[in-house]
Amino acid sequence: MSSGKRVLGMTLSTSSNERVKGMVDGTTALISLFSRDGEFIHANPAATGFFGDARPRLLDWLVDRDARQRLLECLDREDEVRSLCEVATINGRRWHDLDLRSCTDTESGRDAVLLTCIDVTELKAAGERAHFLAQNDRLTGLRNRDFLELHVSQLVEQDGPDGRFVLLLADIDDFQGINNWLGDDIGNRILEATANRIRASLRGGDVAARVSGDQFAIVSRGTDDAESCEVLVTRLRAAIAAPLRINGHDITIPVSFGIAMYPCDGADFGGLMRNAHLALQAAKAQGWSSWCYFRPSMNEKARRRVEFEAELRTAIRERQFVVHYQPRVSIADNRADAVEALVRWNHPARGILLPGHFIGMCEETGLIHDLGMQVLEEALCQQLVWKKAGLDLGMSINLSPRQLERESFADEIGSRIQAIGADPATIEFEITESMLLVDDGPTSSNLATLTATGFNLSIDDFGTGYSNLAHILRFPVSCIKIDRSFIIAGREGPAIVDLILTLARQIGARVVAEGVETDDQLTWLRECGCPEYQGFLFSRPIPADMLEKRIAGFPQLAAL
Repeated sequence: MSSGKRVLGMTLSTSSNERVKGMVDGTTALISLFSRDGEFIHANPAATGFFGDARPRLLDWLVDRDARQRLLECLDREDEVRSLCEVATINGRRWHDLDLRSCTDTESGRDAVLLTCIDVTELKAAGERAHFLAQNDRLTGLRNRDFLELHVSQLVEQDGPDGRFVLLLADIDDFQGINNWLGDDIGNRILEATANRIRASLRGGDVAARVSGDQFAIVSRGTDDAESCEVLVTRLRAAIAAPLRINGHDITIPVSFGIAMYPCDGADFGGLMRNAHLALQAAKAQGWSSWCYFRPSMNEKARRRVEFEAELRTAIRERQFVVHYQPRVSIADNRADAVEALVRWNHPARGILLPGHFIGMCEETGLIHDLGMQVLEEALCQQLVWKKAGLDLGMSINLSPRQLERESFADEIGSRIQAIGADPATIEFEITESMLLVDDGPTSSNLATLTATGFNLSIDDFGTGYSNLAHILRFPVSCIKIDRSFIIAGREGPAIVDLILTLARQIGARVVAEGVETDDQLTWLRECGCPEYQGFLFSRPIPADMLEKRIAGFPQLAAL
């Protein structure tokens, strides 16, 4: 050994030597000295407690017996060697960070080995957990999106353009509805069950990952043609759809699939995922539990969708939307005391567009909230204009489920109403039956707050949903609107109208028949005892100035 290795051979003063000894003896690290041939020489208190009465040979306590020889051979070539090793202790196996350093024993002057051991078991476990979470989904234990992207990149690099594999994107149909119905806890259990069923359906070499909330992806290297794809999809659908019982609920999990193949449908992970998403959207458009291959024409459709969304954002920013109004009329005396506000898009190139052209996209993109607030402001400001002119009309405004899912929605409505100066008692919010099925969460809370504040609540298209009397009684419903399909059926249809009228009388709600277009329909409704109607027979939805003229044509209404 050269003099440069004489770590313990330094000449220290008595006080310095005592300070060094104090530091060595006070540390929790295991510090021990061995001869070059492995005989025990000395240990600090921490190491003595570790070894007990035994005088072990250097590194004899390693679990991996071959590791001892490898480390000593490395020490022959290097002055210092570090390694992470599993160690047998009286408390079981632990992981230690070992540092072996060549030195000189100051007492004997012989070459020696200074060994420092630090227990890093908990740190290693934390690191392994972090590594696991970096590549796996915490809830389901499947691989995550990051791992899948790396896996696909490796396949592309290994096989090049001659490689073949398929990427399946699976999405649970109406998972948000399941969560609203059963709650997040059961929703998570459904995700776990779906993941387990996917995992059990895979072949060797297949990789499955949870890539977002209720979306899973499967990469199958041995699936490279339409026939094998269909076999895989059929197997997955059958496994996932098997009846599942959770907390007394019998649940069937409907899943749709989008399919993209390498290399024809994408040259990398991003391209394959993008096209699998397009195929998935096409599958969902066909109905639940469907599947669809990617087709190049889907890119054109996606491009038009992106452009249309951009147009919508511009329309909201530039306030291109206008409000038309349709009166609600008394059947007894043809008087109107309320109107329904209905949005229209005054498109700069296509003219007036009805809601069917844009409401769905607004709900999908979250633009429905900003649009809804614009409609609210315009309608209520118009209501105040009419009031100053001596025309008192209640205002009925439609709410989207997406609006009611915002936790702050009721508070935002309250602030807007106060700023405008409108009276909540003259405002009615129309919702669909399905919104009454939500037992908790923001929707239920918002409805409770709105009705407590004094706003009226109306159920639109009643009779076509799934609500029952128990759901209706949860909130003070002021109005029930009979769906136009029952009005079209008339006397020949089922006795739904009579049932709705009876229900309304029991809960003290008004009834409005929607979609009345003929005198015969009006006569029949009068015979049934229906008090109000709305429809083209009296007026289509029209701008505010036209509505005023329409009302002026009926002396009974102008006197309001």
